[in-house]
Amino acid sequence: MRGIANAFRVPEAGKAIRMTMKRTLSADGIEYEIDKSLVLPWIFSALRKTPAFSKKWSKAWLWRDEVFVLEYPASGTNVAFDLAKIREDLSLSAVVRESGYASSFKGQLKLAFGDELGFEKPSKLGFEVFSANVQEDWMLLYDRAVAVVNEVMGIMPYEMNISALRQVAKGISRVSSPLKDLRSSPEFRQLAQRVKERAHGKTVIFVPKEGDWCDSLIREGTEQFLENYEIDFRTVEWHELSGLIDCASNLGITFKDYLVLDGGGRLLSQDSTSETKLRAEGLAQLFGRVIALPQFFDAPIIDCPGTDIEYFSNEKHQSVQYCPEATFCHDLAFYLQVPALTRLDSALGEGFFFSENGGRRLGDICKYSFDLAPYGNHMSSTALIFEMLNRYSAIYTDRVYIAIAAAMMGKDVYLFSCSSDRTAGIYTATIKGNYPKVEFINSR
Repeated sequence: MRGIANAFRVPEAGKAIRMTMKRTLSADGIEYEIDKSLVLPWIFSALRKTPAFSKKWSKAWLWRDEVFVLEYPASGTNVAFDLAKIREDLSLSAVVRESGYASSFKGQLKLAFGDELGFEKPSKLGFEVFSANVQEDWMLLYDRAVAVVNEVMGIMPYEMNISALRQVAKGISRVSSPLKDLRSSPEFRQLAQRVKERAHGKTVIFVPKEGDWCDSLIREGTEQFLENYEIDFRTVEWHELSGLIDCASNLGITFKDYLVLDGGGRLLSQDSTSETKLRAEGLAQLFGRVIALPQFFDAPIIDCPGTDIEYFSNEKHQSVQYCPEATFCHDLAFYLQVPALTRLDSALGEGFFFSENGGRRLGDICKYSFDLAPYGNHMSSTALIFEMLNRYSAIYTDRVYIAIAAAMMGKDVYLFSCSSDRTAGIYTATIKGNYPKVEFINSR
């Protein structure tokens, strides 16, 4: 298995992605599991069960310590993905194992990918449908690799006729504006009114909460909220803003005429065990007006004389104890909408997406759990989260934002509350009254 780690080394924060394979014997035969990889868990999940084939993929191995091969059974032949690192390039090829099927398979690939189709394989059994330099932005590379897998699986070779395939290629299999959002709620209108009143016609600065992939749902929902209410804004990450704060402090410069929107992350908390207290004080001293967008308050807020701070909370229980002046508003993740989702039949059944960090670690007792959060950050695209959850009919999770995403898609959701009062607070304040297919399970 050392060959897997060496063959697919990813330069992210100077650390290689570690991959391990486990092989178990079950009534269905030999099963393989992959862990700790950005690309391979998704490929395994996609190939193990798909809307087109109920059978599990049949083989998985490392060929010559250079190519990771995954095969799944189709009518009359096997279709395979070959993932390889060649010098500084990562390539993904889609091939068939029987020459008699090569012509029709390649024709379907060409129809689906068009001019974006890569190089033909020397064996003439398929194409290199994805190639990228490993020095590229890894999350973009990952998104593209997943898009390729989705597209190839969507082709469903030997099971679709050409007419149906053309409909898929034209996008007829996409569902527009698929999420049940809460954009029409009066709380969002009130929030927009306050932002406009306090912006005084100037560009506002939105500082998103730093965090994992789940936090991208808040960030993207907030940006859509500001765009739809025609509020001129600029998204500025904290690492960009911190340099300005230090420089302005040294020079005695302030920007009291500008409004800052705090996206969360305890930026305005008085928690003395965190560096966020220093951040909050610096932010408040530099800018004259701050609006704390809907968030969870679990510590006393800072005291900033001379700075006008208005608070909004995303729940109505614990936040009131620490910030009684906060106005309730639904979490901005509920404002999020995506242009379209692939029309699927949720053939994968139940999906388990438990956190790998802290709490009771329910993922440890759930064999097939997959924690999405570490595979992106607050600035990553949310589209892939929805596409992944969309393959399942029911979602089990202890991550409240995964539950929000699944609930907005109309899934059956089982939300476990292990240690965070935030989860129970958001469920009670928003989810319970708007998404009846979500069941809250207190597992503490």
